[in-house]
Amino acid sequence: MSRIKKQVAEEDLIQALEELKQEYEQMTKLGKLSKVNESITINRYDNGWMVEISGKTINDDWKTSKIICNTEADLIEVIKTYNNTDLDN
Repeated sequence: MSRIKKQVAEEDLIQALEELKQEYEQMTKLGKLSKVNESITINRYDNGWMVEISGKTINDDWKTSKIICNTEADLIEVIKTYNNTDLDN
């Protein structure tokens, strides 16, 4: 069998890596919270959004995460992650 090698531009690899890095950073920032409060704050800026989410860690400590979203898709992902996290009632 012959193997076909696909050439990938270095720029494409760098862009894909950056997207993965941003996705990981969002997950880990919200991931510090094991439970979240009932409300969040979304600030809109010229170049993106900042989401503030407060809650408790697994050690039962209060924590506030501030997450920067450069695109609307990033913002929606953060909100979906928030909606799937247990509430601290």
